[in-house]
Amino acid sequence: MVSRVNEDLVAAFNLLNERNKTLVYELIKSLAPGDSDDVASPSDLAAYATALEELKRGDCIPRSAYS
Repeated sequence: MVSRVNEDLVAAFNLLNERNKTLVYELIKSLAPGDSDDVASPSDLAAYATALEELKRGDCIPRSAYS
């Protein structure tokens, strides 16, 4: 069953023009579990820890400064 779905998918994809192929490709990439950026990396966690320490020390710009 899966191989038939894959074959049909490739056949349908090959019928698209280049612009639509690019759009479908980007959509599939965004849905793929390996490409998800919703998991904190070690550098994300380090940046978060740094930001918390700056906040605790008062070394941040208050939101009111932006309005």
